[in-house]
Amino acid sequence: MGVSQEQYKNFTMLKKRLLDIPVKEINEKTDLFISYQLEKYGRTAEAIIFKMITKEPAKTEEDVHGLIRERLLKYGIKESQIEELLKRHDEQYLLVNLEIVEEKIKKGEIQNIPAYLLKAFQSDFRMAETQYTKEQKEKALQQQQIKEDKRKAKQQQQQTKEEFRALRQSEIEQVLSGL
Repeated sequence: MGVSQEQYKNFTMLKKRLLDIPVKEINEKTDLFISYQLEKYGRTAEAIIFKMITKEPAKTEEDVHGLIRERLLKYGIKESQIEELLKRHDEQYLLVNLEIVEEKIKKGEIQNIPAYLLKAFQSDFRMAETQYTKEQKEKALQQQQIKEDKRKAKQQQQQTKEEFRALRQSEIEQVLSGL
């Protein structure tokens, strides 16, 4: 981002000045809609993932609701449930969660689409696990497996040493008893 490490020692200020303000300005003044998500490892932000979409020409709230309604009906959501969702959530919330679920539908990861969609709106899948966090979890699992393998190898080595000591002791006793 062209910022020296000394310039923003406090991440909160960096986020406020270099992320929040510019994103808000871009969203207000251009035909782009930008959002971002911080990938955190513990309490530390490790990565910033930006999402950009082009804004379509200004549509009325009724147009947007109609598009959402049409997409939800296609996936088996009842009209009464759609009305409740439209009352409870704003359009952006519904559209982003709908896009996340549609990605999973394309991949064939969902069997019960209506139930999964309703769960997405209830739980807010917008903060769904990204590829980066999946890779981080996978690395952590691999490291844990390596530690477990080392522990097992050390345990096996200790057991082998004990068996060798016992065998050596019995051999010494046999030799001594033969004298």
